[in-house]
Amino acid sequence: MKNTCVTIGKFDGLHLGHQMLLAEMQKYQNSYTTVMLNFDFSQWENTLKKGSESRKLYTEEQKISCLEKKGPAVLIEYPFDRVTADTSAYDFIKDILIGQLDAKVIVVGENFRFGRAAQGDTAFLKEYEREFGYKTIIMDCVKINDRVVSSTRIRDEISHGNLSQAEALLNKNYW
Repeated sequence: MKNTCVTIGKFDGLHLGHQMLLAEMQKYQNSYTTVMLNFDFSQWENTLKKGSESRKLYTEEQKISCLEKKGPAVLIEYPFDRVTADTSAYDFIKDILIGQLDAKVIVVGENFRFGRAAQGDTAFLKEYEREFGYKTIIMDCVKINDRVVSSTRIRDEISHGNLSQAEALLNKNYW
């Protein structure tokens, strides 16, 4: 892949915060191939939590359906496994973002973490812009009622029977 604008994360639910990242990334669609690098934690969770099920908001099919209208040109389901977990933040940038995706623009939320032991963050991405020739765009977290919109918050709202609040955080009906 060449000349990409990449957003990275675990896009469970595609809530308002994720939608903001996608909207920012779409501003670059005429210059770059837009790519969503979605970490697939299913293998990791099955290894760590034997016998327990992940509480995902949407199946992969539902997520793809949500992305069809305003999603990226390319969706990559990237396995989060032992190898990924052990990759340093520097090597993730060098080998994945640059080596495999040729990222020119990287769009992430302000609370984005990556690399072994979550050693990489937005400041780390900014630090290596010049060395690798990309631009980092850091988006503020979306807040509603002074609380960050997150998949965890949405799952909590659903578990407490607050479906209308969950749908407000998703900006769509929860099905």
